[in-house]
Amino acid sequence: DLKLEHLLEKLGPELRHSIRLETEEYNEKELELGQSKIGGKPDLPESISWQKDSDGNLLAFIAQINLAEVTDLDAEKILPKTGILYFFYDRSEEHT
Repeated sequence: DLKLEHLLEKLGPELRHSIRLETEEYNEKELELGQSKIGGKPDLPESISWQKDSDGNLLAFIAQINLAEVTDLDAEKILPKTGILYFFYDRSEEHT
């Protein structure tokens, strides 16, 4: 027992539900267009271009989350029920 109950009083109001992603290895060609995935290439609609940094370099793609696939896991019902969240990363911001 770590006896961390005293922290709950301070942190309790800040606690939020979360959705944990579990990964499995797949060939990207086996995934349906728009399916949630981590890595590979994003399934961007023509109206959205690959994100770039201020110098015009492409950002690294991290993941896309299809909100229809996670709507049942949204305990607080705050996420949209449709759409895709795209996550990119600026490698130049890495600090060694």
